[in-house]
Amino acid sequence: MLSAPVRSATVTTLRVPFPEPIADATHRLDVMDFIVLELTDDCGGLGFSYALGFDYASDVLAAMVVEAARHSIGTSPAERASTWTASWNRYEYVGRSGIAAWGLAAVDIALWDLYGVQTRQPIWALAGGAQRSVPIYGSGGWVSYSETELVSEAVDYLENGYGGYKMKVGRDVEDDVRRVKLVRARLGDAVPLMIDANQGYRFAEARQLADAVRDLGIEWFEEPMPSDRVSDYRSLRSASAVPLAGGERAYYPEGLAQFIAADALDVVMPDVLRIGGAGKWLEVASLAKSHGLAVAPHFYREFDAPLAAAIPNSSFVEGFRWTDDLFEWGAVIDGGRITPSAAPGFDVRLRPDARERYTRSRHQVSSVSRDAETRRLTR
Repeated sequence: MLSAPVRSATVTTLRVPFPEPIADATHRLDVMDFIVLELTDDCGGLGFSYALGFDYASDVLAAMVVEAARHSIGTSPAERASTWTASWNRYEYVGRSGIAAWGLAAVDIALWDLYGVQTRQPIWALAGGAQRSVPIYGSGGWVSYSETELVSEAVDYLENGYGGYKMKVGRDVEDDVRRVKLVRARLGDAVPLMIDANQGYRFAEARQLADAVRDLGIEWFEEPMPSDRVSDYRSLRSASAVPLAGGERAYYPEGLAQFIAADALDVVMPDVLRIGGAGKWLEVASLAKSHGLAVAPHFYREFDAPLAAAIPNSSFVEGFRWTDDLFEWGAVIDGGRITPSAAPGFDVRLRPDARERYTRSRHQVSSVSRDAETRRLTR
């Protein structure tokens, strides 16, 4: 029996300024733009998703989510894979990679959420239920931070239940080594410590840094080089004692499959928006498992924690505290682990006060009939 179909969709763009600009090796960040999608079914059930765009073409991203959401109206969440495929076919003419993947993913995540609500199942159980909780680390350590800010953030994460810390590197090898040693000394040898260059280095610099920190117990070295240099990742992995992580820039499972096939990574890091949604995230996790690789997804803790709990080969979930005041969320972070909510779906909703305070734009999405769409495309 099909589930209740989607009746309406709303796309809301929020803009949240940082108190002070922050920077990694390749980007300066002044604000966070969140594109929130809410799908409602005929019985009043709600399916939720969001995409983080900072201020990089976020209006275009919102328009893509509106476009994808329009074609979800009238579809059944039980047939979300069919809805995904129909949109995939529709976008062939304009291109399926890049921003189209975000639209597909936003709808897919919201449909998974809505189906969980309709069937009264939490996502972690619906998608496999391999474990009840997974490790989580705090992410930050921006290169724009002073040493005091860097150490303070690391300690704050641990004091708030996170089990490890990831810091930024990628601008200067000597300075990176000094800062990594500082954080390691403050946290102690037992706390997992990760480093992330955000594609800031070329091969020679990345190897130099990997060699310099090899005795510091680094959990992984993330995105050391540009994400299109698969052969360089393979060479660095062969030459370095520090495990390599990457994949957040990959679009669809095929984008990560090339790294996996080339033995270029130790840790696979799908971004649930770029990879095409929850269904494609699970495909990547299965592929990684078949190659003996761990999965440590990128950024979206609200969606990644239930998905990571559904699979047997999850490593860590990444945690930023940026969304603490934006979303009502039922997960628990304690003792270095995150336990997803037992409530149906992903159990994430936008706080009413955040909606009121940060909304930049709001689109009520109407469906497009096949005849109307054909007339529009053939004018």
